[in-house]
Amino acid sequence: MTTFKTLEDTIDNFVETTNKLIDSLKEENKKQKDALSYVKQWLNENIDEGSSDGIQYDSANLLQNVKEILGE
Repeated sequence: MTTFKTLEDTIDNFVETTNKLIDSLKEENKKQKDALSYVKQWLNENIDEGSSDGIQYDSANLLQNVKEILGE
């Protein structure tokens, strides 16, 4: 038989787990927004100023920086 204390503990555990998941998703969302902002800035700079580096080098650099922002 489930007691009210057991039910309360189960609900508390559920709320705690849910809050941790929400915090994790917020952090991942922030990283993705930061990465997107970086890419947009990079593209705008390349459109405005051009790039003296080759496209292959430039693209590799962009990819590396995005991975770092995302923690990959």
